Amino acid sequence: MKTTNPCNSPHTITIARRPDNIPLICTGAGQIHPVHSQPMSLATKAMPRNEVIFLPFSRVCHSVPKCHPLTPELATELFTSKGMGVFRFSAALIEWSESELNDMKRLCVQAYKDAWHLPRSTASALFVFPKAHAGKESTLPMAVLIQELLLHAERCMQHEDVSKKIMLAGLNRTLNECVCDSFVELIEEMELWKWDDATGDFWSRLANALRQSNISVTWAEQLDSRLASVHQCMAN
Repeated sequence: MKTTNPCNSPHTITIARRPDNIPLICTGAGQIHPVHSQPMSLATKAMPRNEVIFLPFSRVCHSVPKCHPLTPELATELFTSKGMGVFRFSAALIEWSESELNDMKRLCVQAYKDAWHLPRSTASALFVFPKAHAGKESTLPMAVLIQELLLHAERCMQHEDVSKKIMLAGLNRTLNECVCDSFVELIEEMELWKWDDATGDFWSRLANALRQSNISVTWAEQLDSRLASVHQCMAN
């Protein structure tokens, strides 16, 4: 894959990958620049898992230089693939706070501005608004989080196995704690909950995320307390 250099360089830029799938930026002058985050240190391993994911995510966001040799579209694609990939693989399993999600959103928008060679003072709405409202509809952490929460629920509930029993047992516990009879009622209940109050378990996070984004799922009405209770008794 080749592209021109927007930094007024006469050399052609080639995008390639190493055998271990690390992206490489190869200039016509013979310079090769691998694009990767720093290895995890022992101090990092001792950190809370939220920070262990946030640190490499932050490094990837800051790895997009203002005067990069890529086209804006290619730089955006590279960041979305690598930056969001760091966040995506564990997004559904970690209790992300509202402040952490806002910090990641801010870093993402800054990276998108750098990808398009725009100053940091550029209005962030350009990358947040949907295309129908003249925005770029860029991929942001909350959208990735909702997608991964739904995919995790779908994967775990797909087959009649231990994973489904564990998920329904968790649903039954959440419905009892929130005094709700179904997952639909739980989504409605989240209207009164702040995000940080609903991060204690998977189903509360999913319900709050769906409520904030005004997203409805077809299988929500099928998940009620009776079904969850039956599966919990079978698991015991």
